Amino acid sequence: MPSFASFLKTLIIVLPIALGVGLTGLGVLRLVQASEKGVSRPLSPYGILAFCSEECDSFDLSMSLFGFDLKGSSVRAFCTINFELSTSVINDSSFEVTFGLQMPYQVEIQQDVEQGERVNVYAGNSEVEVLETETLFSQVNRTSIFYLKFMTEPENRYYHVNLTFEWKDLVSRQSFALYEIVVPFCSSTSNIAVQYFPDVYPLNFTALILSVELPDDCEIRDTIPLPDREELISMSNLEKPEVLEPHRYLSWQFPPNRVLKGWEQWPTSDIIRARFEPLDESELQNRLLFDSGLYLGLGIGLLISGLHEALKYVMEARKVTSP
Repeated sequence: MPSFASFLKTLIIVLPIALGVGLTGLGVLRLVQASEKGVSRPLSPYGILAFCSEECDSFDLSMSLFGFDLKGSSVRAFCTINFELSTSVINDSSFEVTFGLQMPYQVEIQQDVEQGERVNVYAGNSEVEVLETETLFSQVNRTSIFYLKFMTEPENRYYHVNLTFEWKDLVSRQSFALYEIVVPFCSSTSNIAVQYFPDVYPLNFTALILSVELPDDCEIRDTIPLPDREELISMSNLEKPEVLEPHRYLSWQFPPNRVLKGWEQWPTSDIIRARFEPLDESELQNRLLFDSGLYLGLGIGLLISGLHEALKYVMEARKVTSP
């Protein structure tokens, strides 16, 4: 009997302490998971800039971001570009034109299994053959240079370019459930495109539109500047054409010029920034915090109980052995 009583007392001491240590450790683990910080990425020093080997009278860009890969820090983009060659360069014969985009971060032109790269150039309603396309990436400047070459149509000044690409490192994770995109548009002559093409002409935006399709089930935390429009567009599901799915879009439209005040410094780039929080990740973070508080409360309580029993056991043992 004495040995069984001693075993019970030992169990009363050891079991709460063991459970307390385990639950406390689990609570700390959940807290660490919920407090996970984002990966800091330096901004690219250069913004989006278009350039052309010939002078242009106008240039406008419409860019749509979609297909966010939050874990991979990338997004897909579709660009529609219109530019008008200057009347001084137009003649009755064809000539080669180089047109390109300076893009912050790493850009990869999307491939099509049947048609190759998804880059198209149009003169009016007719498609023009693309002679060459290439994308260069500078790890030092964290900037990509995409360019294409094509032959003009005689007497035609107006050209239209479509391209689809994957934009890597554009999405930055700020915290456990908060993500940010920063899209800079070049507003000065500060660029690296001329390092690759010394004779090109940087193009000023005549019009500029950025549209962002938000990831499913997310909340917007802040945007700078405020978007001009927020839209809800219903689209059919590819697997179930009869089912319509809602898609939320934010869009910004820039004026062609800005007016500086006083001694205000001309910025290298005008920035559009958007921060959003996926609801599933926000719910997961709240659940981790709840579990952490629960496990820590139970674990610390059991530790205190076990230590209290251990202290009582030691004091009783001293009384028995004392003369």
